[in-house]
Amino acid sequence: MSLYKQFWLSIGGLMAIVLVATLLVMSMAAKRYLEHHVFLNNVDRASVFAHRIEALGDDTEASRELLEKQFRSGQYEEITLTEANGELIGHWHGPAQTATVPGWFHRILALDVPAGSAQLNADTEVVTVRSQTRLADESMWRASLAVTAVCLLAAAIAGFLGTLILRKTLKPLQTVVHQANAIGQRRFITVSEPPSRELSAAVRAMNELSGRVKAMLEAQSVRLEKVQSTANRDELTGLLDREQFIRELGSVLQADDYNTSGVISLVRVGGLSMLNQVHGRDTVDSVLGSFGKTLIELQEYHRGTLAARLNGADFVLLAPREMDAGVVGRDLQKAMREVLQERGLGDSVELPAASTTYMPGDSAT
Repeated sequence: MSLYKQFWLSIGGLMAIVLVATLLVMSMAAKRYLEHHVFLNNVDRASVFAHRIEALGDDTEASRELLEKQFRSGQYEEITLTEANGELIGHWHGPAQTATVPGWFHRILALDVPAGSAQLNADTEVVTVRSQTRLADESMWRASLAVTAVCLLAAAIAGFLGTLILRKTLKPLQTVVHQANAIGQRRFITVSEPPSRELSAAVRAMNELSGRVKAMLEAQSVRLEKVQSTANRDELTGLLDREQFIRELGSVLQADDYNTSGVISLVRVGGLSMLNQVHGRDTVDSVLGSFGKTLIELQEYHRGTLAARLNGADFVLLAPREMDAGVVGRDLQKAMREVLQERGLGDSVELPAASTTYMPGDSAT
């Protein structure tokens, strides 16, 4: 269930409780007030009738006609005229008028109003009056409807304002969702922290997570690049190994561009085993490493060339777009000879070479 639905249900439940409590308190207070008001009206009307009857003197028939006329006006449920000793002179009674309110409302909040009475003087008649309560019932019903309407309007306004506030409050969560999706796409963004303390903690944690994941993936990427760069290279010289060179050569021969023709030159370090015995393995390894650095510099100077160490003593150079195999072979020999001369081994090591051209359609093997 969404937060918005839970919020509206909470608002509805709360306003229902408020409505019931308000109606209960208001209705009971209104019932007591109207009962007292109607009773005072009964007493007041009885006093008025008593004064009128007293003005008529001893004319009992005229008194009866006066009270009967008042009863027929429809405002009274019961009017009684009795002697001081309780002897009945006149009694007018009719059913209570039906109010235009629901039956259940009338049954719950039926008015119980005692009759009002007034005596002409100490030794004469007593007038008793009970007014109709229809108008009072309808007044209570209209008041209840008004309270209900006000509560419903208040609930609608509170729900609308609450929805706006909730939407504004939850807006940072949308940015957090966007941030999480971005992390899944390897885009690491940070979002500003909202003013809400609870959401601010969540956003701060996501920003920290984004930074940690970014740092972790960058470190893994560096390690992977390092592994990839060394996995297919000769550890001593840094040049491509035999397998990778063959793959690169196959790709060049299959390409449909100007690189599909060129020169391959191979130079062998003669007597490598003897050199190890005479000068020591560490010295020879250092010389081989220098060969690798020289050929790497040659690659960087001549774009598109590839240098590799095929095995212990064999070094190869692939020179696309070159067509003079002799020149490429001599250049490779010269570069390696210079390294030997720098190490004082220029005359003791032979560097036999072989060069050939390759054309489209040739096989790498």
